[in-house]
Amino acid sequence: MTEEEKILLRNMQRFSTIIRGQVIGTYSSIEYLIDDTIIRLTFNSIEDYKFYTKLFGIKKIDSKTKIKILKHCLVKYDKLFKKDTSFIREKISNITDKRHALAHWQLFSSTEGIELFKQKKEIKYFKPKAEAPQDEFCSFSIDIMNKLENDILQIAVLLTDVQKDLINLHQ
Repeated sequence: MTEEEKILLRNMQRFSTIIRGQVIGTYSSIEYLIDDTIIRLTFNSIEDYKFYTKLFGIKKIDSKTKIKILKHCLVKYDKLFKKDTSFIREKISNITDKRHALAHWQLFSSTEGIELFKQKKEIKYFKPKAEAPQDEFCSFSIDIMNKLENDILQIAVLLTDVQKDLINLHQ
């Protein structure tokens, strides 16, 4: 590995750390809101939620299932409050998938990955499991990361509004 490639690899790893931190940190701000929306629109209380998940032997709901439930709840919410949460429903699956890739996939730090970073300031992640197809990648540039972060923040605002409506409904 040349000295230039070593420097590029270090810069690529730093850039990756920043992207991961920003997206995962920002996404964490909506995780509670997702759970709260599901609980408030599906169950009468947190106790009911705990009762039914225990009854059905569910220890943890995976993120894909949680997003399906959230979308269903938001349709219910739209009818109940005469609102439009289509932005959330359209974006949330893609955002959750990208957040998952950033949290669990490996940085593509091969010669090809370093060259991509050098030429386009873009980084790739790949699914590290042996059974995963070799071409399963997720790429990020600064523009993609900024758009993703902005979408997450917009969803956080919209879900906070949903939460306020639901709190007021149950008071």
